[in-house]
Amino acid sequence: MSFSIAFTEEKIPSGWIDRNEKASMATITIGDFVERHLVPLNFWTIEDYRKQWLTAVSRFMQEGNAVLITEMYDPKEANFIKGWSLKKSTKGRVDIINCIFFLDEIASFDSNNLHRFAHHTLEDTSEVSHWEIAVDDLKYWQSTLQDQPG
Repeated sequence: MSFSIAFTEEKIPSGWIDRNEKASMATITIGDFVERHLVPLNFWTIEDYRKQWLTAVSRFMQEGNAVLITEMYDPKEANFIKGWSLKKSTKGRVDIINCIFFLDEIASFDSNNLHRFAHHTLEDTSEVSHWEIAVDDLKYWQSTLQDQPG
């Protein structure tokens, strides 16, 4: 199984964003699952996302949990932030769960510590997107991020 989140040169479909918004298309690949995704760029740049993803994967390798932020907005103005929670499974693999973090439920929001608010177990995931990949798939994606120009 493979894993990646990658920015693309794909043109944003008409009606997906307002004129004053900045965004880029990306694809999320988890095994055979591939999803096109609109990534907002009004608050973070592409480089900010890549840096956060590298930090999150490093945190996962050390601590066994992390969050990859895929929709970051100004926390002072936004209602939510979206991402993918990574948690080491009991089988030594990586559970990946699509998450929405409601900012009114998070005291002292800090994008570097979002993993502290991603409390889930497999029982919690019956109604959400959930996958499992090998740690090596995550490591490989991390190496491709490190090789990208900043």
